[in-house]
Amino acid sequence: MIRTLLIAIAVVALAAPVLALDYWPDDPDGLIYRYRSIGSGSEFDAQFDVDPEYHHVSWTHGICTGGETYAVNAASVGLAYWTTYCQGAIDPDFNWLGPPMDVVYDGMADGDAWTYVGEDVHDTCIIIVTVASETVTVPMGTFETLHVHLQYILCGYAQIFDYWLDRDLGPVRINDSELVSIDGPVATVERTWSRVKSLYR
Repeated sequence: MIRTLLIAIAVVALAAPVLALDYWPDDPDGLIYRYRSIGSGSEFDAQFDVDPEYHHVSWTHGICTGGETYAVNAASVGLAYWTTYCQGAIDPDFNWLGPPMDVVYDGMADGDAWTYVGEDVHDTCIIIVTVASETVTVPMGTFETLHVHLQYILCGYAQIFDYWLDRDLGPVRINDSELVSIDGPVATVERTWSRVKSLYR
C-alpha cells in the first residue's frame, strides 16, 4: 500500500509542470560529475564552472575533450554552445545555438513536444524536442526523471541527443553516459549534496 502510494505521488509530481532550476544542479560551481559509458564501460569526469550567466561543463573522455555551455536563468536552462575535439582530427566540431535551445524550462511537463527554430554556425537550426517521464537506473541509483529527447533536423549535424534529468541532481544520464558519482565543494551545494548522501543511507 505504501509503495503504491509513493509511486502514485511520484507520477503526479512528474506529470505536473516543473520549475526549470529544480531539474538542474543547485549552485554547481566546481562540482565534478563522473559518468560511465554504457557502450565502452569507460569513465570520465565532467566539471561545472559557473559565471553569472552561464554554466560551463568541460570533460575529457579518452582521446577526446569537449564541453557544453548552458545559459541559465530563473526560468530556463538552455544549450548555447558545444565543442568536441579528438586527437588526430584536423579541426574540432563545434556549434552555437541562438537563442539557446531550452533543455528544461518552467512549465515543462510529461508529454510536451515542440520544435526549436533558431540559428547556428551553419545558418538555420531546427530541433524537434519531446519530453517524457521515465524511471532510469544508473550506477549511482534509480531516479524518476524527465527524458528530454532532441532530434537535430537542420543544424549542420544530423544527430539525436538525450538528457535524463533528475530533480535536484540534473543530468543523471546524457546519451549513453550514466552518472556514477558526484564530487565537489559540499558547502556550496547543500541541497544537492543532501540528496546525494540520502542515496547511501
